[in-house]
Amino acid sequence: MTRKPLLDGALAARAHAAIDDIARDLESYELPVTAHGGSLAHGSTGIAVFFAELARERGDAAASRAAARHLASATRAVAETEMSASLFEGFVGVAWAIEHLEGDPAALDDVDAALLAFLDNPELDATHELYGGLAGIGLYGLTRGRRAPLGRPIAEATVRALSARAERDADGIGWSTRVGDLPPGALPDGTRVHYNLGMAHGLPGVIALLAHAAAGGVGEARRLLDGAVRWLFARRLGDDAPTRYGPWHEPGEPPRAARAGWCYGDAAIARALLVAADAAVEPSWREEAMVTARRAVARPHDACGVADAGLCHGAAGIAHIMNRLHQVTGDSALADSARAWFERAIDMRHRHPGVGGFASWASDGAGCPFTWRADPGLLAGAAGIGLSLLAATSARPPTWDAVFLLHDVAPSSHGARPGGR
Repeated sequence: MTRKPLLDGALAARAHAAIDDIARDLESYELPVTAHGGSLAHGSTGIAVFFAELARERGDAAASRAAARHLASATRAVAETEMSASLFEGFVGVAWAIEHLEGDPAALDDVDAALLAFLDNPELDATHELYGGLAGIGLYGLTRGRRAPLGRPIAEATVRALSARAERDADGIGWSTRVGDLPPGALPDGTRVHYNLGMAHGLPGVIALLAHAAAGGVGEARRLLDGAVRWLFARRLGDDAPTRYGPWHEPGEPPRAARAGWCYGDAAIARALLVAADAAVEPSWREEAMVTARRAVARPHDACGVADAGLCHGAAGIAHIMNRLHQVTGDSALADSARAWFERAIDMRHRHPGVGGFASWASDGAGCPFTWRADPGLLAGAAGIGLSLLAATSARPPTWDAVFLLHDVAPSSHGARPGGR
């Protein structure tokens, strides 16, 4: 279907005013040249992506210059500090942005070689997740493969590594998170096994990555995808539960409802399943995606645990996913839900000091108090909110949300069944 702007009239005008305020505040925003200050999630890389999208949408030369300046700051951070092989907090995210924004392709040759060496290490110790693990590296490889010969080998090596880490049982294929890798206090005392069901750190993010890899004909991605979707379906909650899926699965522990957002919740899982259904041409997966999406629509806003407007777990993130789902399906209930969440996000402006009028409700970790903060970043701050508002007021499909694995499967690959079943 032809994409149309979601917002119009007074709400669109409010969205454009918010975008303008975010751009003004971020244009001169200076972040330290550190791993955190250069990262995609929190730093200059995410801000560069915002300005590049603004320049693309409006033909704004000043925004283009701002994007270049912030990306240059991020590349200095890679050169001058130690950064991990993480998509959202490390050098992989900076490399993804350079490739996504079609910078000098040769500038990433050393990154490609380093990632291949990392993945080919027989003692590889990496998580499966999108945020900071294998799925994030695989996304970079798929993106890089458009212009560089080592992109596809990176994606293939990632899928092999995911296969080696996979846990196969009667339900299908899953990936557990080592409890020791989680922050102190994140789980109840005595937890032994943790299967995360969020996009950022768990199975849905791997499903979305495998869907794009399978659509591109990468190795055994399709077989892994089949098993992963079956394993997820086996974790559905009962009809009396407030959500279709929980935030995680711990054997022997009672299930719980997930918060709403991109990082956890039914809306993001619905998007991952819809991408998988398109890649694999599986109508039953699409049906489950729509059931899950409608469960997300029906959930009262006040029950969603949303405090701020950021992409990760805030109102703008839910709104953007609902808009993505609507644009693909044409479902009017999803459009109405997206508008309501965008209105809620815009209503959060100027309640606390922030960037472009938006503040983030955040803490420094388990056991630390939550406070309102000025956050310029992509993941939970103003840059991400601005990007979601741009997508809601544009007829152009967004490209930046590929890093959240919310983008469509390439049309040319629909119907492909690489790898067999």
